[in-house]
Amino acid sequence: RIEMLPNDLLTFNERAEVWVPAVHAIADKPVTGWGYGTGIFHMEEPFEKTPYKAPPDKGTHNSFLKVLFHQGIIGFVPYTLMILAPIMVFWKYAFRTTGIGSYVLVSCVSILIGN
Repeated sequence: RIEMLPNDLLTFNERAEVWVPAVHAIADKPVTGWGYGTGIFHMEEPFEKTPYKAPPDKGTHNSFLKVLFHQGIIGFVPYTLMILAPIMVFWKYAFRTTGIGSYVLVSCVSILIGN
């Protein structure tokens, strides 16, 4: 796995190149976003007021940026709360529970944070 690190870092860089145009498009419609659809992220309209063109890649490669792009702050706040609420509850009960239940709750927190 360590030998694959240089290749993984190069792949990360390619993903991050899509984030800059996405952030500029999000800044144009921060509250409501651009809406959902299979091709909206690749249309020219979201990027007309930015110095960037529509990314040729398949998507943002980042779920938070994807929600912000498509739904804006209106969709981002509930999305974030739906992730943070279970993390806090699972973490709290992980220390109140003993045995395998505690490990399961900690692993659930790890999965939510990792994803």
